Amino acid sequence: MKKSADTEYDFLDFWEANQNFFAMKQGATENLMHFKEQFLRQAEVLQDLYGVAWFRDFAIKTKAYAAIASTDTAAQNKFKDDIFEAVLATGFLCNSDQTRTAPLMLDLQTNYCREVNYYRKTVSKAQDMLKIHIDVSKNPGVNLYQGKDQPNKGKGKGKGKKKSKDGKKAACYVCGNEDHVSPKCPDRLLPKIQWKNQDQYVDSAKKLNNNNNNN
Repeated sequence: MKKSADTEYDFLDFWEANQNFFAMKQGATENLMHFKEQFLRQAEVLQDLYGVAWFRDFAIKTKAYAAIASTDTAAQNKFKDDIFEAVLATGFLCNSDQTRTAPLMLDLQTNYCREVNYYRKTVSKAQDMLKIHIDVSKNPGVNLYQGKDQPNKGKGKGKGKKKSKDGKKAACYVCGNEDHVSPKCPDRLLPKIQWKNQDQYVDSAKKLNNNNNNN
């Protein structure tokens, strides 16, 4: 960034690029696609300054890397190669509009404390997670997680109530209550072993990405 003719101070460039990136927040009315484009554009500026090895030193200090430290070198190298994208994905989640996504962030943090990691490892998958959360929040009557990929759009008493094959009303897989669905259950963060119908429930976080191991 030139402050005057023939004058450029690299240290100031570096500092301001970091400030702009980490302070970048999604606006209250800004859509995810626009935020993603701006976020990645600023990330490219930083990557040009840091080089391709950005965050590789951080990677080897993480718990996730420690878990694969005894595995083959290829797995370790892949983890270090992917660390930049993983950090971006976490930043994209954290800097999303918290008025819309705070409950999702709380769920992610709570699950991580229970040693269940649902944080996405790519920006695209983080965007998908945020979009589904925002859509569900705007349409509380729609259940994106139960049934055969068909939303429950029931409104009012006696309308849209899903029934199982034996004709009974669909009940929450977590507590068994027929008045709400699992994503709305206050007990949804309990360990799965304590759920009422744990074998029938398709974990919503896994359903967002089909397989959590492919994050």
